[in-house]
This record gives sequence, C-alpha cells and structure tokens, in this order.
Amino acid sequence: MPRIDFYVLATKRPHGRELFACRLIEKAYKLGHQMYIHTENEAQARLMDDLLWTFRENSFIPHEKLGQVNQDTPVYIGHKTAPTQLNDILINMTREVPNELTQFSRTIELVDNDPEIRQQGRQRFRTYRDQGFQVTTHQVNR
Repeated sequence: MPRIDFYVLATKRPHGRELFACRLIEKAYKLGHQMYIHTENEAQARLMDDLLWTFRENSFIPHEKLGQVNQDTPVYIGHKTAPTQLNDILINMTREVPNELTQFSRTIELVDNDPEIRQQGRQRFRTYRDQGFQVTTHQVNR
C-alpha cells in the first residue's frame, strides 16, 4: 500500500506549491528516486518544466515532459495517465485522487493556504484515509 504524504504550506503565494514541489523533487532526485509529476493540465506541466530549470540557480534536475519513458530519466511531467513503468514517487498537483495511485510506493500531495486548494486537499485526505491508506501530514512554515 502506498505511503501518502501531505505537505501543508502555511502561506499562499504565486506558484508556491510548484516551487515547493521543485525543492522536494530536487531532494528526492539526489536520493536516487524516480518521480512522476501529475499536473492539472498542459499549462501547469509547462510551468513545472520551466521551474525545474529555473527555480534555483545552479540546480539541475534531468526531466522530461511525458512521452516515451526512458528508465534513466528521473523525473517525468504529465497531465494525463501516468506511465505504467514508473512506480516510485507520484507528486499529485491535481485536484483529484490520481487513478494510478496504487502503482506508486509514495504519493506526495501539496496544499497551500488558498481556501479552494485547502478544501480540495481535505477531501483527498478523507478519501485516502477512508480507503485505508496511512496518511502523514507535514506542516511547512516557510
């Protein structure tokens, strides 16, 4: 059963969730993990693609927008169905519980102080809990 981690950001700022996701992705990449970033739509996928190049000076995180899966690429970004070959970490940037949830060993959810995002996060939290998943919450105060 996958591990579910909610990161609750104390503030709401433009692209705050996406920027925090980049920090988590960088950390996981350095630890040797492979990730799929599940975005809401093509615009958010492009934003994540751009941010992974620019979020921090001198940072390099090899990544691709979803197409043909290469097992050597550590980070994939997409807004449709996750590739079945990936099973390590899913970063869910959408409003829904991902259909591919159980194929990954860990799912990361990011919630900020935006009332709509927070409410959707609470609903996903309840859904995970009601389905028997162990859910851990991390409060982020930066």
